Formats: sequence, structure tokens, C-alpha cells
Amino acid sequence: MRHTSRASAALAALALLVAVVVGGCGGPTAQPAPSATAPPSIPAGITGTIHRLSRDADTGHTVLLVVDDGAIQGAVDRVSVTVTGDTVVWMLKGGTGTAADLGVGQMVSVWFDGPLAESYPAQGTAADIRILLED
Repeated sequence: MRHTSRASAALAALALLVAVVVGGCGGPTAQPAPSATAPPSIPAGITGTIHRLSRDADTGHTVLLVVDDGAIQGAVDRVSVTVTGDTVVWMLKGGTGTAADLGVGQMVSVWFDGPLAESYPAQGTAADIRILLED
């Protein structure tokens, strides 16, 4: 009996550890509650420079190539970011804008709506984009 209770306790502890680790793993897909007055307060999925801007021929959405030239080795260093009608663009001088306000050379922070596709470059849909520096 004593051996069974130790095994049960060990399994319960392992299950708790797995729940804590899995529950705490959010990375760039974890999203804050939307705000109508400020960009998200959690770290962005990527912060970098817009190197390319195009329009998806099928959907009409703006697609950005955002490159983080200072990314640590092994981290996501570039993402193809789709900007939809639901994406909130936070302007440098305050307030919100649209995809038309985004341009090559701007430094931006991007928060993603859902997980990134594991490709190179990674691919994701933006929930929020904050313009940090304009070229």
C-alpha cells in the first residue's frame, strides 16, 4: 500500500508540473485583452524593420516582411506578417491608423493573432502593430 501511494503522489506531482509548464508557455501567440486606447502591454512577437511590403493577390491583405536584425541565434528573426482589417495599427504619434500607414524602413512591434507557421520566414497574422520609428 505504501508503494502505491508514493507512486500516486509522484504521478500527481508530475501532472501538476506538466500543467504548469504547458499553461505557462505562451510565446508570441499569447494575446492580451484588446484595448481601444493603447497597444498591448506584453512583449511583442517580433520587433524589427519592415523590409518588404506587398499585397496578397488572393485576399487583398497587406503582407510585410519584418526582420529583427538583433535576434538571438535560434530565435525568430523574420516573419511574413499578414495585416487584415482586424489588425490595429498604432501610430508613432498616438492613435490608430491602417495598413496604408505602414511602409518599408519603419521599425515596428508586432503582436500575433494565433500561432506562427513554422516556415522560414515564419508566417503569422498581426493582431496589433505599433510603429516605433519611421524612415
